[in-house]
Amino acid sequence: MKKKEPVFITSVFDLKKLPSDLPFVVFAGRSNVGKSSAINALAGRKNLAHTSSKPGKTASINLYQTDDSFYIADLPGFGYAKVSKEQKKSWGSLIDGFFESHADILLVVHFIDVRHEPQPTDLMLTEYLAATELPFCTVFTKADKLSPAAADNNLVENTKILRKMLKGTNANMLSPVLFSAEKKQGVDMLNSIIDQFANNR
Repeated sequence: MKKKEPVFITSVFDLKKLPSDLPFVVFAGRSNVGKSSAINALAGRKNLAHTSSKPGKTASINLYQTDDSFYIADLPGFGYAKVSKEQKKSWGSLIDGFFESHADILLVVHFIDVRHEPQPTDLMLTEYLAATELPFCTVFTKADKLSPAAADNNLVENTKILRKMLKGTNANMLSPVLFSAEKKQGVDMLNSIIDQFANNR
């Protein structure tokens, strides 16, 4: 795989304008879970993806490129209460439409805050990904906000919750990753997982 200088490509508000020249690695998760910080950590850049102190602000699919073989598609964050029903519906349509489109998806990276049990919207997305049979990796973020022992324990317990729910399905769930953008924990592991799927094409 040929690495390149990480760049922001575009914000997609209309799925008809989604590029089709390369496959996608999809980043999904609740608002304020740390997707933008993860993109910056993976790319080794501080401000490639803009982080916001106002959860729910991103209302588009933001595309980034860190090498020549795929796009990172950062989907709008979900689960934030302080937005209008119309806005939630619009974002939901964008997310659902992306998965239901003919987009070539290599891998879905589902970000969950390790400090808490998976929320109902986290469980819904996990269940949805199981139904699609797309390969997905659950990344438990903000590990630096807990002690190492507590973060490890929550990783195990939260993964049990997800795997119990997925029992009997054809889910293609990879081993979870404990992640901290602040401490760069899990960055190499997640980059390796993404590279593995990109190289297998």
